[in-house]
Amino acid sequence: MRLLNPRYWKNCEETMLRGYDRAILRFAERWATLIEKVFDDLNQLKTCGDKEDRKLRNELISEAKKNANTENISEDMIMEAIKILISCHVLKTNIIEWLDDCYS
Repeated sequence: MRLLNPRYWKNCEETMLRGYDRAILRFAERWATLIEKVFDDLNQLKTCGDKEDRKLRNELISEAKKNANTENISEDMIMEAIKILISCHVLKTNIIEWLDDCYS
């Protein structure tokens, strides 16, 4: 997983010890890894301004979210994972755009 702030992720791992918290971290890691692979495959690690590109990215991020949710965690838990990824992941800008478009 590609992190901008590995210290933040490490702190989450060290402090989020309950089963509920561990499931959030496992989901966040699976989802981030899938998003990275999608963006690598598309060769689009940078955010583009084109609406069609953004729509495609959002669809792929949503699909990765579904595929990453192997433990069927709740939407509240997913929102916690999103907050964590926005705080530390290299693709946080894309995650924020997806969040704005999908949850607005």
